[in-house]
Amino acid sequence: MKYLFTLAITAFTFLGYSQEQNVKIKKDDVFIDGSKCLKANLKFGEGTSFTDLSGKELIYFQYVTGVPNNPDYYKIIFVEDEIMVTNQSLTLSRKGLIAMLLSNEVLVNCSINSSKIQMFKFKFHEEIVPAQNINVNIEE
Repeated sequence: MKYLFTLAITAFTFLGYSQEQNVKIKKDDVFIDGSKCLKANLKFGEGTSFTDLSGKELIYFQYVTGVPNNPDYYKIIFVEDEIMVTNQSLTLSRKGLIAMLLSNEVLVNCSINSSKIQMFKFKFHEEIVPAQNINVNIEE
């Protein structure tokens, strides 16, 4: 019985990892399973534009910080579809974003699958609400 349990755990672990795609970013090139797939044009202080290999912008990714009365958050823009997703709960890197898009089937064969963007937005979008300054005057 113990042997079967160990075998089942090993099989599930192997199957889970075998479906995950390997993402690497070297310089400005994004590799998925060893094949060059996208370009990541990092602009310091602004964000990263992910383009296809012909140079067409697909995704704009930015960490927004230092805005008075606003929390820090991530902004993901699907350029062609004109859809923006903001989130303050996730901790994302460029590599993490690509892996998340792959696992949610938004990024398929090095291009954006527009039919999956709305579900991605439904799952991860958080409305960023500016903090309110409240002044309370108490008079006796």
